Amino acid sequence: MTNRVAINSLMNVNGAGPLYPMVADGSTAVSGTTPIPTGTTLVTVGGIAASATYIEEPSWSVGVLQINVIVHAGVETGEAVRGRQRRRSGQ
Repeated sequence: MTNRVAINSLMNVNGAGPLYPMVADGSTAVSGTTPIPTGTTLVTVGGIAASATYIEEPSWSVGVLQINVIVHAGVETGEAVRGRQRRRSGQ
């Protein structure tokens, strides 16, 4: 079966690595900040890159990164979402 339309998807993950601005272990982000990973985040579905529309640690979370993506039309259904994060050189 093939996805015939784009689908919006939300996932919460941990283990994102360093964030900027930095968040102390076991704490929520400082009010008014929106921490993002210092590395590049790539999400693929069925081997096809999904477009990320939001990648941040929400103010309510402790150690959880929220990623919103658009799964593009033509992606086969039933595939697990696989995320991979790569650090930028020098980080």
